[in-house]
Amino acid sequence: MKKIIFLIPVLILAKNYTFCLSCHNGRKEINLNSLKKSYIKKRLKELKHQKNTMGYIAKSLSKKDIKEILKIYGRD
Repeated sequence: MKKIIFLIPVLILAKNYTFCLSCHNGRKEINLNSLKKSYIKKRLKELKHQKNTMGYIAKSLSKKDIKEILKIYGRD
């Protein structure tokens, strides 16, 4: 139950995409701008099948959301 309560604000804020930087700022997790856009897209699709925090976030993203993320993060 605690996990669900934690994930609700995460899922809402994840649609903002700047929330990604709370983890992916290069300090603790991988800096998203250091990755190729094609890798980010592939990885988000893979994460949809995992049962962890990033998996729940990835499941909430539509194809449009992923396109928006790729406009903001990653390199060509």
